[in-house]
Amino acid sequence: MNEVLVKNYNDLGTSDDRKKILDCLINVFATISPFSAVERYSRKLSHDIDESGRIFVIGFGKASLAMYEGIREKVREKLCYAGIIVPKDQEVAENFPELEILRGTHPAVSELSVKSSETILGHLKNLEKEDLVLVLISGGGSALFEVPEQGIDIRTLSSISDCMMKNGADIYELNRVRQLMSSVKGGKLAGVLKPAKVRSMIISDVTGSLHHSFRSLGETFRK
Repeated sequence: MNEVLVKNYNDLGTSDDRKKILDCLINVFATISPFSAVERYSRKLSHDIDESGRIFVIGFGKASLAMYEGIREKVREKLCYAGIIVPKDQEVAENFPELEILRGTHPAVSELSVKSSETILGHLKNLEKEDLVLVLISGGGSALFEVPEQGIDIRTLSSISDCMMKNGADIYELNRVRQLMSSVKGGKLAGVLKPAKVRSMIISDVTGSLHHSFRSLGETFRK
């Protein structure tokens, strides 16, 4: 654990007091990690998992790999497909044979993000009522997972987003506009996933944004 969370633990832990402080920090970060958060929450999904037919897990965001690790053992028996999108420059320490790891760009959306998103959606066709789709969303997901609405090209979407960011738009304003130009945001992904049952797990690094995220990104997800 020390080697994973604090790579220079031995350099910093030069006294007993320093080691105690480092150990406390390591325990705190381990407790609130995406892995731990999803692992704890996954217990609430036991009924959905047990009652489902096929299980699909998709994720997008900087923490999506750690989130997948937290749910992995719960879903492997019925898993039909698992795929996540992470930033193209993010180091991936774990490789699971059943997991497809795709790449995208952040904070600006690009053709790479669109291509990876379409790859994931390609595995979600012909879903059935008994299927369960788990959606893992974390910071950066809005740029990593994107398919523009018909008639809108990715350059236009990217330039509008870039203009808004450069002129002081906050994340809420930016996401509202993105929803209008996207075929997968603002609850539209739920329509793509019908008639399967959908459960989403969202981790945000923006203070006070979880309620907004659930309302704007998943308000029409089936419950």
